[in-house]
Amino acid sequence: RKEEELDSKDAIILHQFSRPTNGVPSLSPFCLKMETYLRMADLPYQNYFDGKLSPQGKMPWIEYNHTKVSGTEFIIDFLEEKLGVNLNKHLGPHERAVSRAVTKMVEEHLYWTLAYCQWVENLHETQKMVSLFGPFSDLLKWILCHLTKGIVKREMYGHGIGRFSEEEMYTLMEKDMRTLAGLLGDKKYIMGPTVSTVDATVFGHLAQAMWTLPGTRPERLIKGK
Repeated sequence: RKEEELDSKDAIILHQFSRPTNGVPSLSPFCLKMETYLRMADLPYQNYFDGKLSPQGKMPWIEYNHTKVSGTEFIIDFLEEKLGVNLNKHLGPHERAVSRAVTKMVEEHLYWTLAYCQWVENLHETQKMVSLFGPFSDLLKWILCHLTKGIVKREMYGHGIGRFSEEEMYTLMEKDMRTLAGLLGDKKYIMGPTVSTVDATVFGHLAQAMWTLPGTRPERLIKGK
């Protein structure tokens, strides 16, 4: 189809994958993280569900006044510099360090175990949620999901976590989730009574377990079962 011409004058245009068919905001924890951040920071934005990757091959990415930025960490840095927003201004140096450490645990470790559960172990259920339409949509969804499965398994092996058994991977997932639970404790948000950027990160990932993986071990862990 002919692509829509975008006028990004003073507008944040968020490129991300299409909404899933079951009402879940996104099958991508990073897309959900970015959209959650924009909502928490009260920044107006436009969604563009084109599925087109950034020049770096990343999703999500944004356009702002015809500047393209990809990678959620770089997007947030860019918006803070350009628009003066900062969800972490109430955090001290130690809290900022803890926040970054938690972010990296979630994005570089927990992410892979959730991706395994979503795109390998429960691929059939995930395939049902992928939003594609047209006369060959079922075939295209099957191809897309099985390609994604192969990519996830290959990248997990390169990361190292994919060289463990399924039970060992779930053990690592449980350790990460219990770490998050311990950090949260009785607080409203991860770092205290006020929301910060790390909350968008954690929400974007745990929401996958809650909304896209019903009945699985990640969901049962979140619910304390």
